[in-house]
Amino acid sequence: MQTELNKIADFIQAFVNAIAAILNVEVTVVDRNMKRIAATAKFNQLGEQIQHASFFEKIFHTQRPSIVENAKMSDVCNQCGNRFNCAEFADIAYPIFFDNNVCGVISIAAFSEEERIILQDNKRKFEQFLKYMSMLIESKMMTVHHSQELENQLDEVINNNRKHLNELGFIGQNQQIKAMLSLVNKVSCSDSTILIMGDSGTGKEVLANVIHNNSPRSHKLMISVNCSAIPENLIESELFGYEAGAFTGAKSSGHIGKFELANNSTLFLDEISELPLLAQSKLLRVLQEQKITRIGGAHEIPINVRVICATNQDLLKLVEQNRFRLDLYYRINVIPITIPALKSRRDDIPLLIEAFIQIYNKKFKKSIHISSTVMSALLNYDWPGNVRELKNIVEYLANINETGEVQLSDLPKNVLLPNTINTPCDTERFQLKSLLFEYEKNILQQLLKNTITTEEKRLVAKKLGIGLSTLYKKMELFNIS
Repeated sequence: MQTELNKIADFIQAFVNAIAAILNVEVTVVDRNMKRIAATAKFNQLGEQIQHASFFEKIFHTQRPSIVENAKMSDVCNQCGNRFNCAEFADIAYPIFFDNNVCGVISIAAFSEEERIILQDNKRKFEQFLKYMSMLIESKMMTVHHSQELENQLDEVINNNRKHLNELGFIGQNQQIKAMLSLVNKVSCSDSTILIMGDSGTGKEVLANVIHNNSPRSHKLMISVNCSAIPENLIESELFGYEAGAFTGAKSSGHIGKFELANNSTLFLDEISELPLLAQSKLLRVLQEQKITRIGGAHEIPINVRVICATNQDLLKLVEQNRFRLDLYYRINVIPITIPALKSRRDDIPLLIEAFIQIYNKKFKKSIHISSTVMSALLNYDWPGNVRELKNIVEYLANINETGEVQLSDLPKNVLLPNTINTPCDTERFQLKSLLFEYEKNILQQLLKNTITTEEKRLVAKKLGIGLSTLYKKMELFNIS
């Protein structure tokens, strides 16, 4: 297993070479396994475990700096079996800490009497210098450690996102959906720009994620931008970034834009139709040249980004209205994919409902299911909000239902009423009689649930605007006791 020092071995070796050049001394660094991580030329066993290391063992044990002013006379060197073959005349060493424990030692050694005298005469200065060198190495290890933690967290987010998509994915057995997904499978591994078209709520971002997660770029997170949600005066800085001091209010450290964040990954530009014309011009150039220039910057930054755009607008109509650039339209419309509205793929509604029920049953620790009459009502609703609206309805039902089986009375009015009012003649499709029967039955069951006496039933009849005898007839019809 790699030690903390071994993970930054290249950095330490460069560091050691710089110290040696500045001070004209011999320097080495060992880790907690007594493995020599870095060293100047006079040290041997680079990359190997040191067999005779009594002095370094003392540093690990005491967790304090120490010095051997004369190896031939030192008590600690008397314990070393390699004492008479050792080429070192003197040594000064300082512990390297990580997470409050000694993880290594940095040392300056003398290989001649002259070097020994210099080390002895300047031991306090050398010790102070090694102290700061130790702190710098520790700082580097902490940076690498935190970077690794962030990478692990990011990997976890990506893996969870991929797992969720694999579990849910883009659901559908409709022939239009099958054809669309067949095209997606063909183009996912490409770098060509994709334009996803479809009404709001059809699942354009879900499909973009499917494309990304089936691509060679899936090891990195897809970056998403909703072009309609960013103020016009900020859209360029969000996409392309800016340099420090580029404008009033700019961060002193500058800002990395979404294109740079998506380097070697996928950038999803949702609601591309809302992009201002000036930003459209810059986007066109970026797509053509695969380079961006930050606001206030003088240098072009090469990028490797796969762009997926999405819109619920007719871009050609916007071109006619001079609200969208024709050249940008042709540039992003390399691979067009259209997602059909939910009302044109009604055969997928039961699949979607079942998938969403599983999600919310698990989330809310419930066990709801849809009655056949409710399923019929949901199948016949036109779903102007598409799959997003369907998912929201299922979440609503999972929240309010207490009996397990969802009834017509549980449905929001905007879902139920269009099915019974808009096209009353189409009884084959809407099953009007059945729907009204079930609806009336559920209303009466709710109102009569806690009634026992005749007087209580009389009050219910009064609320309904019917006579008591009519109420009893309906109770008999609906088998309500």
